Amino acid sequence: MNRTLIDASDKVDFSSRLERLQSVDDIRAVAPGNPVAGKNSRQTATTISAKAGIDASDAEAFEKAGWTFVKASGVSEAGEAGHGVVVDGDGHLKILSDALNVKFNAALGRSAVENILGQHDLSIRRDMGFSPNLFLVTGAGGDAMAKAKSLNQLDSVLYAEPVLIEAIKGR
Repeated sequence: MNRTLIDASDKVDFSSRLERLQSVDDIRAVAPGNPVAGKNSRQTATTISAKAGIDASDAEAFEKAGWTFVKASGVSEAGEAGHGVVVDGDGHLKILSDALNVKFNAALGRSAVENILGQHDLSIRRDMGFSPNLFLVTGAGGDAMAKAKSLNQLDSVLYAEPVLIEAIKGR
């Protein structure tokens, strides 16, 4: 069945997928190339996997790619731009970016979309041309999950989901 509209059950499905993402509350991820102050705040892949109850391979893959895991308190003290860390419903570790994919009702014009996003301290980074009124938006900071949940409460938003950074396993 080919559907072009997202109905209420689809919106519930998006919301339930967001609910299945469990935050690893006291851990943040610092992107490659960003300084990490205080060696005491660093967390190893083994520590992360034990804390989150997952296999260490995802955290190890992020470390090999240059990501550093730190205690959340270490990020705020050092001033690094830390990203939230979550575990999905399948038990895989993912890092929250500061971007969201947001799909608006087709009846909304660009200025209405920008107004809604502005009310949430977000702005359009890219118009995703393959689908009308779908945008990559930024400005979520460390609170991408909360922003997505908040936007999903609006009738004019068909769905909002955080952009997740995930480890891709070799073949």
